[in-house]
Amino acid sequence: MAEGDVLYEQRGHVVVITMNRPHRLNALSVGMLDELNKAWTRFADDEEAWVGVLTGAGDKAFSAGADLKDMAEANASGAKPKSRGRGSVVPPSTPRGLEIYKPTIAAVNGYALAGGWWMAQDCDMVVADETAEFGITEALWNLPGPWAADLTSRIGIRHAIEVSVVPQRITARRAYEMGFVNWVAPKGKALEKALEIAVSIAERCAPACTRSFIEMYYRCHGMPIAQARALGTHIQRPLMTMEDSKEGPRAFAEKRKPQFKNR
Repeated sequence: MAEGDVLYEQRGHVVVITMNRPHRLNALSVGMLDELNKAWTRFADDEEAWVGVLTGAGDKAFSAGADLKDMAEANASGAKPKSRGRGSVVPPSTPRGLEIYKPTIAAVNGYALAGGWWMAQDCDMVVADETAEFGITEALWNLPGPWAADLTSRIGIRHAIEVSVVPQRITARRAYEMGFVNWVAPKGKALEKALEIAVSIAERCAPACTRSFIEMYYRCHGMPIAQARALGTHIQRPLMTMEDSKEGPRAFAEKRKPQFKNR
């Protein structure tokens, strides 16, 4: 993808998507959200792209959320706010919004606030720089955050209320304690750690199997056990007829690394 608000780089089977407005703390403009939609759609459609990493340009912010300066200027000019609900002019801009089941990792450097929290939340895993700061700040400005509706299923109701109602940011360590962050990396090493994890997944795990687990977890969450396991069986049934499902046991028997082809 050409230089712009979002950068797209493919490294083997790993794709790095970078929010690229460091001069505005990678704030989410409508243009950036549109470019994120295109980047994630490209990732979803490319069968050679197996793992995605999302990060922010610069060392100050993953993303500080919606571009409130642009919003204020639009309000001052009398421009009608752009809807993000049904019939929205803003397309789905995250892996969850696009229902992508390939593994995705947020590499959080600096601030992940409001919409920045959303960008991290909608990836499957989160690596945070030890100096990163998180927060859902919408209540400070009387702005909606409907993307937080499923946050309780990830960190519980009490923690969700804490991060969205108490007017202070939380540290990377606190986000880890809540279960929002998977790994805390040394200062400046979040992307490096995220890439290490992404490469290990791409090099060692069968892509169809990883996707089936992720799809199963999201789609079965909250279901009664019997119903969840029935749907899980349905989601994973195609694995058994794949070439990779023969290659895996064969490689184990031959004491070698499997050569998965996603077939």
